[in-house]
Amino acid sequence: TTTQNLTLYYSRIVIPKMKPVIKNTLYQLKNWNEQLKNTRITLNTLDSPLAPTVSNEYQAFTQLTNQAND
Repeated sequence: TTTQNLTLYYSRIVIPKMKPVIKNTLYQLKNWNEQLKNTRITLNTLDSPLAPTVSNEYQAFTQLTNQAND
């Protein structure tokens, strides 16, 4: 069926092509996170409304990268 074909296409073509992008983005997020730690400023201490969003994005990319490495 079309759904099965799309699923096959996604897992065989899209995911491998996304791996470098995911890894690069994760690297950038980790680097940014380290810079925040080094300056002793965190999103929580700034009480930023973006804090939960950034945290969720970071966790999502971590999960995606772990899946990409499997």
